Amino acid sequence: MSLVCSHYGLMDAYSEDLRRKIVEGVEQRRMTKSEAARAFGVSLSSVKRYVKAVREGRSISPGKAPGKRPSLDVDRPGIFLLSCFFVFATSR
Repeated sequence: MSLVCSHYGLMDAYSEDLRRKIVEGVEQRRMTKSEAARAFGVSLSSVKRYVKAVREGRSISPGKAPGKRPSLDVDRPGIFLLSCFFVFATSR
């Protein structure tokens, strides 16, 4: 599951199902964006972002979590061994 980073710390991203319900509330039930934010317990900026994405035909599914890439790719043994050799050779 994707993660969202805010000034409150790391938290799970809102599900795609919740995002769709928020957009449905605004578009089909004629809720204002502020009402939808209060009703679903999300920020007004999130409601605006989801509604805009749907209107532009973009996906509202949670994206990939940000983070640091692994420093060594253990799935590629040649690169891994070369990296190990380099560390060994330069540490002498």
